[in-house]
Amino acid sequence: MKIGRLFICICLLCLGMVLAAVEPKDFAGSWEGSSDTPNGSDAITLTLELKGGTWTGRMRDSIGLVPDIEVTNVQINEQTITFSISINYAEAGGSLDVSFSMELKEDTLSGTWSTFDGSTGAISLQKKS
Repeated sequence: MKIGRLFICICLLCLGMVLAAVEPKDFAGSWEGSSDTPNGSDAITLTLELKGGTWTGRMRDSIGLVPDIEVTNVQINEQTITFSISINYAEAGGSLDVSFSMELKEDTLSGTWSTFDGSTGAISLQKKS
């Protein structure tokens, strides 16, 4: 009988640890950091918000390529977030779509960005609020 109760307690404790690991709300807020670009490092600000079950967001950078752009196609799966932005970019024929995939570890989002032509770079952001 005591072994059965101990087993149930251990199972409940493990379940609580799994459920508390990362919640979607942990992605909400303001994030700041940098991204590697073909022109060097670029300071990035990302804001994410959950509105009525839908994720919205805005991104901007320090060099002006991303002046304050809407984040689209936001998907969160456990500790990973993916989203896209569309940059008004004459050299790409009008716009350049950039996809992001990042993993949340504590208060840091880190991962990569990529474009249709295979260009990629690293990005790392720390949560500010």
